Amino acid sequence: MSDRFLIVAACVPMLCGFCLLVLLARVPAQASPGTGALAPRATLEEPETGSGPSWVGVVVAANTAELAAPSPGYVDHVYVRTGDTVKKGDRLLQFDHRELSSSVKMADAQLRERASELRRFRARARAAKRRLERLRGGEAWLSKQELERALEEARVAEAELEAARASMGVSRIALKRQRLRAKRQTLLAPFAGTVIGLGADEGDSVREGQVVLRIVGRDRQVRFAIPPDAVPPSGLRRVALELQGDGGVRAVTHVDSVRPEVDPSAQLIFATAPLPSELHKPEKWRPGAPVVVRPLED
Repeated sequence: MSDRFLIVAACVPMLCGFCLLVLLARVPAQASPGTGALAPRATLEEPETGSGPSWVGVVVAANTAELAAPSPGYVDHVYVRTGDTVKKGDRLLQFDHRELSSSVKMADAQLRERASELRRFRARARAAKRRLERLRGGEAWLSKQELERALEEARVAEAELEAARASMGVSRIALKRQRLRAKRQTLLAPFAGTVIGLGADEGDSVREGQVVLRIVGRDRQVRFAIPPDAVPPSGLRRVALELQGDGGVRAVTHVDSVRPEVDPSAQLIFATAPLPSELHKPEKWRPGAPVVVRPLED
């Protein structure tokens, strides 16, 4: 076989391939049915998440209290333990009030003494007034000095009566103060809630103002921050709350307070919204749980 034949045989496949490429380049693009446009390529799209703003908040207790010792003394009795739930007015802790009980008894005795003095001076003033009236009835045959002496006695008796009345008022106030101090020796729950901390045990010595018990209320609220430009002129109204990490655990409530000033460090305005009384999975709405807050149209 000659070299010329071999070269021709090798070029034939190349020419056939070139002609095939030219034919494919001249084939028109396929159009979509009913239109003259090309069919677009399919793409993955992000799911809709809503166009409204959202803010991050946290569940907090609506009421918290730190109860302190009203005066120096000793803890006589503790009625609760950490974690106990209490109602408003329940006894929590009792201080040793024996000294104050003595003070109350002494103030009560002084008040009774002042009351006795007041009755005595009132009777003396009435007697002096009646004597003066009798002497004035016989003024024609009595000396001027005797009338003046009776008048002076009536004035003195009236002054003593007024002093007894003032002393009676002071003693009554002192007794009321001592009774109030004795009443404060028993710490009562200011609201329904849970005891979260005890700072003293029975027999401990405490100083005035020392925090001995902490309590949080049962009511919960959501505290969240928003930028100043996101607050509408009329203020926020209804908002939707959703627990982070627990899809489907939601609630709708209203904003009950908005701080008018901007926090200087965060440059945000803080607002609070109470949780409704009926909640889906209420155990999830515990203090510290993060919440997504979204405004709703009224």
